[in-house]
Amino acid sequence: MFTALTYACLSFLCGAILHLAMAPYNFAFLLFICLPILYYILQRAERKRIKFLYTWLFSFGYFIFGLSWISNALLVPGNEDFYWAYPLALGGLPAVLALFPAFFVTFITSRFDLEHISGWWAFVVALSLSELARGFLFTGFPWNNFAYTWISVLPIAQMASIGGLYFLTILTIFWASVPALILMHKRNNAVIITLLGVIITASMSYYWGYQRIKTEPIYGTNEIMLHLVQPNIVQDQKWASGKMEQHFDTLTTLSQKSLNDNNANINVIIWPETASVRSILFRPENKAALQGLLPSTANNYLVTGLLHASKNNDGGRDYFNSVTVFGTDLKIIGNYDKSHLVPFGEYIPFQKFIPITPVANFSGFQTGPGPQTIPITNTLSISPLICYEVIFPGRSIDNSIKQKPKLIINVTNDAWYGDSSGPRQHLVQAQFRAIETGIPLARVANTGISALISPLGTPMLTISYGQKTAKSHPLILPLQNETYFARFNHKIMMVLLSLICLALYLYKKNS
Repeated sequence: MFTALTYACLSFLCGAILHLAMAPYNFAFLLFICLPILYYILQRAERKRIKFLYTWLFSFGYFIFGLSWISNALLVPGNEDFYWAYPLALGGLPAVLALFPAFFVTFITSRFDLEHISGWWAFVVALSLSELARGFLFTGFPWNNFAYTWISVLPIAQMASIGGLYFLTILTIFWASVPALILMHKRNNAVIITLLGVIITASMSYYWGYQRIKTEPIYGTNEIMLHLVQPNIVQDQKWASGKMEQHFDTLTTLSQKSLNDNNANINVIIWPETASVRSILFRPENKAALQGLLPSTANNYLVTGLLHASKNNDGGRDYFNSVTVFGTDLKIIGNYDKSHLVPFGEYIPFQKFIPITPVANFSGFQTGPGPQTIPITNTLSISPLICYEVIFPGRSIDNSIKQKPKLIINVTNDAWYGDSSGPRQHLVQAQFRAIETGIPLARVANTGISALISPLGTPMLTISYGQKTAKSHPLILPLQNETYFARFNHKIMMVLLSLICLALYLYKKNS
């Protein structure tokens, strides 16, 4: 007979193992082992606080191993003032994130008999709601959502094009929890029907996704060439005095070589997040180099991340993490300011009461107005996303306008996190945004994993972590048919979850 301490250790161990279901490992089968074990452990918890503890330990193990790379940002040379926060980044964030499943699982499953089919459904609902809450509350942090494991099974990942990430999350928890249902003692018609439902929905999802990949045509256009430039600048040297000119030279040299090797009628050069600052770009010698990339005799465009500042009404300066689009002769075609900032990295929540500076080492960035579409040519419009913004389903493009962009551009800088699982997980999330919207996505990193991703989530080209180079590829066009998620956003997921909750409520009321 296991003791409470044994179950507590087993909970943590299962959660720790489950992180291997995420990139770069993507062992999806672990979900079908670890979630049922958690359910088994919860069946043996007689009190609410014990259920809370077991679920929290399981989730803490999952997050502390899956997100350990975040703390690497505090070890970058020059960040010595933040070393004190290393334990908080390593263990504090996972401890807080683990509260979401602990609360929902305890609150909901305690009202049901876990030896009964209704308790199993309550477990599925509770975990689904906790993932949804984690993605939206307190600015949201949907990193390593369970559904991301399906990037290793691309036909299943296509279900995100129907109802988005959280729709696939519900299905994933539904499927992965089924071994607990098979081992349940109290079997009845409801259990058999549910088992059939798992088999049918999983089989149909795979078949539908397989057919989508097989039959959905992916078109490119040789008229527009994309040039993805990854300069591979070490983070502690990025803003070093005397190095910024060298970084600019690296960017322009790589860009010019890429243009020489792969020139098209229209060329779009993409530089990473905060590739430079405007004062550097417009120095006379640098301005001449830029004009060499964007001459009046060619249809060349530069999409670049910029650190930019402007005077505010108080006489000070506001800083923005931006994407700026330059055309012929350095004409500014459009500008986007990052709207979803990283807490404690780019701003301090409740800064009046927390007297520290962000990891960005100044007072913090100001927020932009939100997603927007920037027309570049008559045939090309883009939706810029900066780093962290790509992790949020349903916020990749401006949904308020009917005309959708032809390309999502995600500029980023994963040098903060080293050669860890972080950049790989970041890439997976970009792949899902392409699947959801049916729009290709160009991801360009200072260093990390740069890639051009098709509307079906397949990388058409990649630049590995630590590689200094530029690669070119013709523009991939969006899918001809708009995805259901692009049309309805999270509505399909909300309908599904509402129907499950309603059925569970009616069952509980009438039982």
